[in-house]
Amino acid sequence: MKPTQAQDIESKDFGMWKSLRLLCFAAISCASCQPLSCNQRGECMETIGNYTCDCWPGFYGANCENAVSCKALERPEHGQINCSDVFGEFQFNSTCSFNCKEGFELKGSKSLLCQNSGEWSESTPTCLAVSCMTLQRLEHGQINCTGAFGKMKFSSICNISCEEGFELKGSSSLLCQNSSEWSEPTPACLATSCKALQSPEHGQINCSDVFGKFQYESICNFSCKEGYELKGSTSLLCLKSGEWSESTPTCLATSCKALQSPEHGEINCSDVFGDFQYESVCNFTCKEGYELKGSTSLLCLNSGEWSESLPTCLAQNIPPAKQHLLNTVGYSLAAVGLISGILIVYAIYRYRKKRSHSLLKTDKHPVNTFDNPAFEDKDIYSFDL
Repeated sequence: MKPTQAQDIESKDFGMWKSLRLLCFAAISCASCQPLSCNQRGECMETIGNYTCDCWPGFYGANCENAVSCKALERPEHGQINCSDVFGEFQFNSTCSFNCKEGFELKGSKSLLCQNSGEWSESTPTCLAVSCMTLQRLEHGQINCTGAFGKMKFSSICNISCEEGFELKGSSSLLCQNSSEWSEPTPACLATSCKALQSPEHGQINCSDVFGKFQYESICNFSCKEGYELKGSTSLLCLKSGEWSESTPTCLATSCKALQSPEHGEINCSDVFGDFQYESVCNFTCKEGYELKGSTSLLCLNSGEWSESLPTCLAQNIPPAKQHLLNTVGYSLAAVGLISGILIVYAIYRYRKKRSHSLLKTDKHPVNTFDNPAFEDKDIYSFDL
């Protein structure tokens, strides 16, 4: 820092002042440097009968009374300015500090000094909106941002949506805060999930997944074990709605054709899964005098067919002598039965006829008599024996 005028005068050689006195013996007409001759802003140079000021940098004028001025500064948009002045507003050695409003950050120097050259030490700073981390392209989704100060900058709002078949995991709207952080973590678009499927009883399930197990566009194929047939769709697709395209199928035991008892015979079945279904076993027997023609047992196969053809009951073959004996006995029994029946009917007839005579028929009397042909003594029944 340059010495003041007073300090400079004090450092002058005392002899010099002595010489000047000799020259300026007429004190009234002699002008000399005084401590404040140059406003303490320059060096005082005495001349014959006068003095001049050699101004220090930053000052000008006959007595260095003026300070160099810098260009007036304006408050930056979205910011503030605060200046301290030594010699005057925006003049030599003025210092201006800058800061920004919430949500904005300073681009440039925080403080500027007005130099002796009349130029500021740095360019005027600006206040720029805080930037949040750039959001990357969302897989299976879209990001749409709007902001007064620029995309993904302070106060920007980004709305997130997902493609069909995908659902948003997280917030649908993000705000860029003054801290340069988003208000919420970045969301994701996940494939819509359908209800988990199980293998049907007596069956299998085989799924192929594009985006994840039992998620959008997953395809599940169903099949049944041997002896069972699928009831329902063989393939299910996970839809964008989160529902399967069809109801879950089931595996039912294969059914064979219903069987009837053969004529003159009987059928007896044991079933594992249901009447006449896979692994059902039907046994056949014939009544006395008949023999079974075919298999005594049929099994319902996994193909839905019986293992054998339905058997029949045929009359047994009897030797002629035995057949004659059987016929004779049969005829005799038939004759005995017929005679017995006739006798019983005749006995009933006689009994009813006798009872009718005793109860209903009376002798005729001259007074209060009547004839009723219905009770005349005549045959009620007639038999030709």
